[in-house]
Amino acid sequence: MKYLLIALVLLLAFISCKKQQENTRKDPKTLSGKWNYSQRFFSIGGPLIYESTKNLKQWILFATADGSFSSNMPDFKNVTNYEIVDSGKVKFNLPSQQPRSRLFFYKINTSTNTLSLSPADFICIEGCGYTFDPQ
Repeated sequence: MKYLLIALVLLLAFISCKKQQENTRKDPKTLSGKWNYSQRFFSIGGPLIYESTKNLKQWILFATADGSFSSNMPDFKNVTNYEIVDSGKVKFNLPSQQPRSRLFFYKINTSTNTLSLSPADFICIEGCGYTFDPQ
């Protein structure tokens, strides 16, 4: 009976283990990994307005080793790779269009485990950007 119980516990432990997905984010403080587009935010002069985008099923993927980037979002479709400029800015390289790069402010909120990206140029004078959840 004792051995049957031990075998049952081991079997349950083996069955309940899940293989980690290849694109799953491993470090909650880094950009690397896959992020799901969850909301957009913008302002027309007043407080920020937030709109859910989860139904779009769009994502971005920051590769860890080589800086490559991919996405199914129209706004990031021409981005080929990225560079971390400093602790709050990331540069997206767009070799097939002008300008050849775009600078974004980024913030990883470790308490909510979300990523915010906001253009660091004239486009968002009042404030705008994207929010992503980890995959």
